[in-house]
Amino acid sequence: MNKNEISEIRKQLTPDNCTIDRICGCYVDNEKQKRCVSREAFLSLPQEEMYKYFDILKKTLGGTPGKSLLDLEFPLSEEMPGGKQSFLLGLRDSALDDEALVNEFYDRVIEHYDTVEKYYIILIHASYDVPGKTTDGLTMEDASENIFDYIICSICPV
Repeated sequence: MNKNEISEIRKQLTPDNCTIDRICGCYVDNEKQKRCVSREAFLSLPQEEMYKYFDILKKTLGGTPGKSLLDLEFPLSEEMPGGKQSFLLGLRDSALDDEALVNEFYDRVIEHYDTVEKYYIILIHASYDVPGKTTDGLTMEDASENIFDYIICSICPV
């Protein structure tokens, strides 16, 4: 992702432009045990809670591409069924509705995230609708050229 793409996603993290449809969370204790798991429609959250998540997600995307925001390259073997990229694409394409995939994601994070502290894993799914443009360059808000689904994960120390 480049700076402009990150900026476009950050613009969606407001109440007026929100495109988040699902939020999942997993509280992990200092013994690497799942203590609480949640899965909700984002827009059904209380407004105060939504604003807290918007702040966390904006901070997750805050930074400079190539420095604090890293672009991960996957070898071809990871693109095959069963590979990490294939798994993440399946998670995204399920719109976080597949509970088994979400739980497997949590398990993978817990297995590889090295800390002795408690933390909370936040996982969201959203769709970004790219507005269409007329031949003279005007933006048509009601006509989209492309729709991009994406997931964002934040790991928050508790």
